Amino acid sequence: MTTTTDNQEVLMRRYLLGELPETEQLALEAEFFADTNRLEQVQNIETDLVDEYVRGVLSNPERQQFEIHYLTTPAHRERVAFAKELLRAANEQSSPQSVSSKESFWEKLLASLRAPQFAFGAAATAIVLIVAGTVWLKNQQANWQQQIAKSETERTAERQRLRELEAQLAQQNQINSELSAELEKLRAESSKPTFLPSVFSFVLLSGVRGGEQQTLKLPPGAEQIRLQIKLENNDYSRYSASIRAVGGRQNLNSQSARATSSPNGTTVSVTFPANKFSNGDYILTLTGIDPTGAREELNRYFFRLSK
Repeated sequence: MTTTTDNQEVLMRRYLLGELPETEQLALEAEFFADTNRLEQVQNIETDLVDEYVRGVLSNPERQQFEIHYLTTPAHRERVAFAKELLRAANEQSSPQSVSSKESFWEKLLASLRAPQFAFGAAATAIVLIVAGTVWLKNQQANWQQQIAKSETERTAERQRLRELEAQLAQQNQINSELSAELEKLRAESSKPTFLPSVFSFVLLSGVRGGEQQTLKLPPGAEQIRLQIKLENNDYSRYSASIRAVGGRQNLNSQSARATSSPNGTTVSVTFPANKFSNGDYILTLTGIDPTGAREELNRYFFRLSK
């Protein structure tokens, strides 16, 4: 009959072999922090696991998982090498006929200490190995606690970063939705057959190029083109904009870009004569001007104009 203790040992063994899902791994590590007895228990199971590996009695699946997961860290490789050295020392001092292959290297070492033919020099060597092993295990316990704390800190930072990215994505989606709604509204108004505006307004979106390039369909009778740009913040006292044709020499400058603030952000509007444009591709460069007169290029907007 399987007991609760047996189930816990199986769970800890799977943890050491890297077979637990992340949620179960985190829950088990939290228990290590809260209960030192649990930490000592998993350390004892780790010692048994290393012992079984160096003696070659692990099953093939466990041996492969041990090498793939456990041996990936230098500290674990050092521990396995130390265990192999202890096993080698015990084997050299014990008789092959008197020691079963199923015994651990600790049992072999103790058996060799009880053997009457055991020499003083070998006994001194074994004692040194045992003392060194005890010190090493104490250091391993401290390393365990440090690694668990570091792992939890890194996971907490990753979760915080994920929440921040999700919040930024939601905010950007909201902005895109508002811009799309306003764009559709302007398109619907400009497509009315009875409406021939003297001023044609259009909202420019940043980062739109290539196959998704915005196209301004200039309606008949339009005398001016008003281009509108959405900004999240109004960080400058003035703005200016310049337009140039792609591949051409045409260059239109404006020093009278107007900024209007609202709860949804800032809208910068700039107006150009419609007769200055011909069919083709254009680039609008938006520049911010601070109170000292210093200028900074903020963004570039690409669009195609069709009459």
